[in-house]
Amino acid sequence: MSQEDSPPAAPAAPRFSVIVPVRNRPADIRRCVEAVHALDFPRKAYELIVVDNGSTDATAREARAAGARVIHEPIVNRCRARNLGALAARAPWLVFLDSDCVPDPDWLAAFDAFLENLSPADRERTAIVAGAVLDVPPANVVEEYIARRGWFDQEKYLRQQERFVRPFALTANLMVRRRVYLALGGLDPGLPYPGEDADFCWRVADAGYRLSYAPEARVTHHHRATLRALWIQSCHWGIGQADLFVKWRSRWRAWCWFKPVLLVWAAKGLLKSPWRWLRGRTPFERREPWLDFLANSAMLWGRFWGGLRRGTLVF
Repeated sequence: MSQEDSPPAAPAAPRFSVIVPVRNRPADIRRCVEAVHALDFPRKAYELIVVDNGSTDATAREARAAGARVIHEPIVNRCRARNLGALAARAPWLVFLDSDCVPDPDWLAAFDAFLENLSPADRERTAIVAGAVLDVPPANVVEEYIARRGWFDQEKYLRQQERFVRPFALTANLMVRRRVYLALGGLDPGLPYPGEDADFCWRVADAGYRLSYAPEARVTHHHRATLRALWIQSCHWGIGQADLFVKWRSRWRAWCWFKPVLLVWAAKGLLKSPWRWLRGRTPFERREPWLDFLANSAMLWGRFWGGLRRGTLVF
């Protein structure tokens, strides 16, 4: 075969595969995709995969219009969506990004620099690198509440030292070594509520790999901004905690003994709510105790309902 007849060489695999699962968020996905395409990073060094998870609106169309490759997971389950994206990826590193997040221009460059600064031995032991999830400037009291509570503070979750919950990181901004992800079976579709990321991180740690943090790899997260959304999110987190408790029951024995203390603490906080409201000096300080009550009640209900789904009681 002459040189002119030789088939074209296959394109080199990218360094990173950015995977964005999404369902029914057309405006968010367009904003997210446009931000990824505007990164200050060589375009050939990464690929972008949007996994449409059973959307019933214009989400997939908006993602394509913004320039993303779109694949479809019809069964509504974010673990299945991320797992499908991982199977379709070509890069050695997967970078999961939530559709309601916007990365900084140097986001991938920061992940790349973090890896390059590791020694060969440390790089081989590293399977997960979490990036920072920043809050948008709050536009209402619910957004301010979520920001002050640090619900999406990666460093807070990674600092946990085996007290009652082991360290983990959120998939909102998470880089994972692809071969480790696939070897461990990816995220568990049997955990459809929040908590699947903790489960995966714990399995990675048990396999002997390291969880690291790259604070310069930043994304900005757009919070749910209504009381109803706060209730739903808190309830879902409670269900997810119940699912985790059942799956990791042997590791959470200390938590079983601590639960009565938590219930007493929650009741004490509720009794103090009127006093905290009277003493509040700012509009937020006056509303904060009631937002605490709303979020904690929803989470407690979620734990109870989630436990019933699994045939146990979790508070």
